[in-house]
Amino acid sequence: MAEASTEEEAIVLIDIKEVVKTKVTRDKREGVGVCVEFENDLFDEKGNKIGTCVGTGVLSANGEGEDERFQLFSATDHFEDGSVLWTGPAPHLPAEPTKEHAVQAVGTSGRYLGKKGTRHFQLVDRPDGETTILRSSLFLRG
Repeated sequence: MAEASTEEEAIVLIDIKEVVKTKVTRDKREGVGVCVEFENDLFDEKGNKIGTCVGTGVLSANGEGEDERFQLFSATDHFEDGSVLWTGPAPHLPAEPTKEHAVQAVGTSGRYLGKKGTRHFQLVDRPDGETTILRSSLFLRG
């Protein structure tokens, strides 16, 4: 994980391996309105655990087709030196699984406090129905 930070410069965390564990929390039905909770472990490129991410996702839709579905996420990354809140939509079943997605992020404590930017994530693997492996990054300024 490459990292850079000063008071005036950006905070950049890249090449984060994110192991997502999800569970359906409202009911077992499929479709719009299903809510999932997730707890993710965040690792640097050497395999060291650097933090956790806790959040929710709600399945929504802009229309009737499967490609019209998306998930609205809200989560907080917790690192030893502070935390970052991120929220936004991403495709439910991406047509291009390797495409990177970005959502808005804001620092809520520690060295991240008050900084704003984006949280990026990209599907790497889905070994089972409750586990997803992502490659993530975080870019903040302020």
